[in-house]
Amino acid sequence: MVETFQQEEIVSVLTGYQRYFATRNSRFQTYSKRNPISQKFRMYNIAYSTGAIQERDSVYIGNHVALYYYPNTGTITPKEEKQLTERFVAKYPAKGAKNLQKLVGDVQTNKLISTGVQNVPSPEEQMGGFDVAKVGGYNVLLNRRPGQAQPTDIRGEFKAAGKFKATSGFQVTTQRLDETGHHGIYGKGGQKLRTRIENIRRQGGEGVNQRIAKAGLQYFKGRLPQWNAALMKIQNPRVRGRTAGGFTQGSALGVRNRIKGLTSAGGGGVSIPQLQSYFTGMMAGSTGFFNQSAAEITSTALGNPEFFTERGVSYTYVIDPHAHAVLQNFRMDRSGLGGKIQWDESSLKHAFAVEGIMATDEYFKLVGAVDRQNDAAVRRVHAQTMHRANKNATTTTIGKSQAANTGALKTNSGRLHASIDLFHADKHMAKLIKQGLIPFFQEEYAKGMKKFSEQYIGRPERIQGFPTREFGKTQFRAWAAPYLSITDYSYEAFGT
Repeated sequence: MVETFQQEEIVSVLTGYQRYFATRNSRFQTYSKRNPISQKFRMYNIAYSTGAIQERDSVYIGNHVALYYYPNTGTITPKEEKQLTERFVAKYPAKGAKNLQKLVGDVQTNKLISTGVQNVPSPEEQMGGFDVAKVGGYNVLLNRRPGQAQPTDIRGEFKAAGKFKATSGFQVTTQRLDETGHHGIYGKGGQKLRTRIENIRRQGGEGVNQRIAKAGLQYFKGRLPQWNAALMKIQNPRVRGRTAGGFTQGSALGVRNRIKGLTSAGGGGVSIPQLQSYFTGMMAGSTGFFNQSAAEITSTALGNPEFFTERGVSYTYVIDPHAHAVLQNFRMDRSGLGGKIQWDESSLKHAFAVEGIMATDEYFKLVGAVDRQNDAAVRRVHAQTMHRANKNATTTTIGKSQAANTGALKTNSGRLHASIDLFHADKHMAKLIKQGLIPFFQEEYAKGMKKFSEQYIGRPERIQGFPTREFGKTQFRAWAAPYLSITDYSYEAFGT
């Protein structure tokens, strides 16, 4: 039996410095946001010999952040940027590590847990820390070009007695079943689903979450015929589209042929904008309507035939904090009239609620991949925090201070990371940080920002040896600005 689920905080502490080229008037800022990545902060501009000016921004990782930044930034050359980074990396990662040790040095434990880190977009997709023999070969990297459908989130056979039926993978989300505008939930039908869920909650009684999950199942069983009508229409070679919009018979034939080709393993996928364009041009006379949200879920299925045309895929949605709906199975089939690909309406027949930090945690406990249910989420969240800090990382360790980034590594979007040293807390330390340390910090910097900074995160420093620029009476200099950050998964996933 799976043990009764117990809520648990999953927290990491990050410290470090970021470089700026700016006037000397820094500003101190604190924020708490559900998004695990901060807004952009301008570090400086780069002036190229061609006359082009490029903005160089930074972001910080974490939900609860205290940082220094500079609002009035200047301009440097590419050569100077390289010099600035070299001087910054030579000194300030070591200072950030010392700041982290002041905070967590006395709570490190001998019980260290190492876990693998994968290049995936969300915590629940992290599978690098699990025994392949128990959970299967998940998250094999698939080559997808820009514009193609993204691969299925968790790939591999999920099959266990009881709740989890045979499925070829999971599409997972932290978005709620009672919200519209995402993952196939939209329009008047989505609004009716929300009202129905509200009524179920008001009624109360036994099995509220299970009844909510079944309501979600009934919503999608009503949507599949509408989506199939649209798919049938778009694959009909005799249907002509709008001439004013430039939609032609030829383009309909083209997408039909592409859809046929996608039913073989390794298909490339129809891009979401392209698919949406086709549907917009050919929906006249079909039943229901097909918006961007429906285009996304259908595009994902078309782009992943090796999963959606086998056993099918499970979709998960948040019901409430630590409660999730699992809907099975979303499957596509082309055995019908004329070999046209359609959603298999008969396959979508299972709905159940699970408790956990993530929807798939219970499965990992059922197959013996972890000792306790929460371990699955703990490993995955900390792996994702390390990936956000360093896209090249392959492992990380819970309960140990570790260098994640020197500040020389750019993000996928081209922004320069701050230096990052981090500590993944175990469950006892995480509870202490969430319930004690964060409120304490809030009280301390409310009393006096300067004293708080000097004691816990440091003060901005001039980076010596880097040229000063003067414009009239204004001087621009290189600065190293410290920060303290805490990642808080319950806040990221559930807004709590």
